[in-house]
Amino acid sequence: MLIIPYQTRFTSGSLPVVTLALILVNALVYFVFQAGDRAASQNAAAYYFSSDLPAIELPLYAAALEKRGDPRAVRVLQAANAQARSPESRAILAAMQHDREFMRDLKGGVLLPASDPAYEAWRQQRERFESLLTEVVTERFALQPGGSWFGLLTHQFLHGDAMHWFGNMLVLLLAACAGPSATLR
Repeated sequence: MLIIPYQTRFTSGSLPVVTLALILVNALVYFVFQAGDRAASQNAAAYYFSSDLPAIELPLYAAALEKRGDPRAVRVLQAANAQARSPESRAILAAMQHDREFMRDLKGGVLLPASDPAYEAWRQQRERFESLLTEVVTERFALQPGGSWFGLLTHQFLHGDAMHWFGNMLVLLLAACAGPSATLR
């Protein structure tokens, strides 16, 4: 940790209104809109692991990783075989969800064609899982590769946890008070 001495005194004149407004907006987003993200994410994961999706998708994901020569394939294969609901399985689910190439092939019918007997049950369960994921604010508004331009703005107000939010707001406050507008009086 690097500690840098800070010389500016906080006064009512040294706090820019725009900075305070940004801190307020960030607090509103984190403490109001993102407040239910952990529960919504756990709910979606609980549904996923209680459905037939792991038995269908995890072996397909493991095979795709193995085909690419990815070293994660061994862990995915072990989790797929164990059908575990461990933290590692949730991490694999998150990695699979963010693997654009795999998800494109899965949803496009390349890995699981419509002629497969398990396809219809998989499609219904996958739609239900994805509808549960839309309740996670962070998933909807995070910056995604190939996502909408709106994500360029919204992701700047998202935070992973309270310490992440607090650290960012502290740096924002200190930088604003020490900036050129604070010293030109």
